[in-house]
Amino acid sequence: VKEQEIVQRLEKDAMCKYTSDKQVLLFGEEHGEFAWRDILQFIDLFPCLKANGFTSIAVEINSRYQKTLQAYWENPTDIQKEEAIREMSKTYSSWNNSPYLEDTLLITKWAKETDLEIIALDHPGYPNFTKRRDAYMKKRIDTFLKKGKRLAVFIGKAHIKNIEHFETSFYPTITPLGYRLIQDYGKENIGS
Repeated sequence: VKEQEIVQRLEKDAMCKYTSDKQVLLFGEEHGEFAWRDILQFIDLFPCLKANGFTSIAVEINSRYQKTLQAYWENPTDIQKEEAIREMSKTYSSWNNSPYLEDTLLITKWAKETDLEIIALDHPGYPNFTKRRDAYMKKRIDTFLKKGKRLAVFIGKAHIKNIEHFETSFYPTITPLGYRLIQDYGKENIGS
């Protein structure tokens, strides 16, 4: 067990050093039941990110739920959590009571604990505007960077690819967010 703890600490220390000069950190995750490990690793970085000057945590949730996330960030109670899940389930109906919404609120709660702003990043028309999502998220990130913010983004791995075009059976051909950011800001400023 001690060896595993040492390895984890060394990995965290390396990640802290790696993020020290980045403007944006894209932290990829797999949606679904196996996301817990990714979430815990991401949350574990929050104190380091804060110490490195990061100001914000962005999550892959429809941006029209910014007020919902902000309300939970300001008052992370069980009642507020239930209200947030009920509200977000209107869009994510197939995810009703899904771990993903609860995971997003867990990230939100820990963002508050480390005094990091929470941002709902995704397209307000999701799920109907799948092809436009990455371009929309890129514009949102641009807006925050222009304000001097540094963001850590918790997002599906498909969005962080550094390739010009990408498609799956679920997505039409898209230009991933990661590629768009690197093209505009350079690989030295975008971590993943």
